[in-house]
Amino acid sequence: MSHASRIRTTHRAVLLVDMDAFFASVAIRARPELADVPVIVGGRAGQRGAVASCNYLARQYGVRSAMSLAEAARRCPHATFLPVDRAAVSAASRAVREILAEWSDLVEAASIDEFYLDMSGAEALFGSLSESARAIQQQIFDEQGLPCSVGGGTNKLIAKIAADRAKPGGVRIVPAGGEAAFLAPLPIGVIPGVGPRGAEALRRRGIETCGDLAALDRSTVLRLMGAHGAELHARAQGHDDRPVQPERARKQLSQERTFLRDTSDRALLHATLRTQAEELGVRLRRDGLAAATVAIKLRWAGWETITRQTTLPRPTDLDDDIYDSARALLDAALRERRDAVRLLGVAVAGLQPRQPSLWNEDARERKLAAARDAIRARWGRDALRRAQTLPFIADPDDS
Repeated sequence: MSHASRIRTTHRAVLLVDMDAFFASVAIRARPELADVPVIVGGRAGQRGAVASCNYLARQYGVRSAMSLAEAARRCPHATFLPVDRAAVSAASRAVREILAEWSDLVEAASIDEFYLDMSGAEALFGSLSESARAIQQQIFDEQGLPCSVGGGTNKLIAKIAADRAKPGGVRIVPAGGEAAFLAPLPIGVIPGVGPRGAEALRRRGIETCGDLAALDRSTVLRLMGAHGAELHARAQGHDDRPVQPERARKQLSQERTFLRDTSDRALLHATLRTQAEELGVRLRRDGLAAATVAIKLRWAGWETITRQTTLPRPTDLDDDIYDSARALLDAALRERRDAVRLLGVAVAGLQPRQPSLWNEDARERKLAAARDAIRARWGRDALRRAQTLPFIADPDDS
């Protein structure tokens, strides 16, 4: 469908499709026998790390995303704990994105499981915004077997909050002109930019709901909250002029691993870096990107976290370049401090389209990388492993 062919309307129409308990839903789709039991995705019970997602049966026991796995196991010991299947989740996200592209040429992936659609002027093609929302929801379930909630209104702010209010599995559309009334009774914390501390500070001033903030005059808002308050005041009234942006440049790619036991084993740390560098190299080559910067993230046994980064002589998408830079950063950090490591991560940033080398000095390395990618794409990641990582394939510490 061509966006240019749409009929012009006097107001925007925006939907947010929010996949319900996405990681857990993808896991349950692969194992339907788990549909009626609590499911927690992120790792094994009691393992270090955090809950990535859980289904609504698990949430009835107080389990939430980002909660430690140990706490989740304490609250819901009879749940089924599963690791994150990153390949399946990514494939499901792409499939949902392809469905949404049938409805609008303006689709913005806000995250792996949230998508904005600009449906302005599409009423003549698909009916009302509510009808479109329900049809999209049904198509995703019919074709992918995945539940979602859909919110809609005249802007992204309203669509997001409406989708939150529609969970799980519902549709909530706020009509044009009804934004302020929709927001008025809601707690002030629903407004993006108002965190827990900010909400508490506002409550101490008697501002508990969006309606309370919206009712203040601008001078009072500026006096109480400063320049940032003007934006929050506008949001409390339902105003948001951010466009739906189909293409959002990624700032970085990253991989992290939390170890079940704090470790000082250099071989394990280096093997972990090697695996992470390979994962990042595959993603860079798949997307035709090269990275100008490599960074590591270290969390020590005492939970202190540090980052170190280096700029490469030239942008790269090759595993060895990423690994060599990351290992140099890690070894330098370990020389400075001999504490055990709890978490190790690698990131690549300064992403840009890969340019062919004038002198083709990486021809051999590039052919090898392409061959490895092809083998793993066909037979799976474990079909081809570096000898360096073999002793740790069976290590159960991944979060």
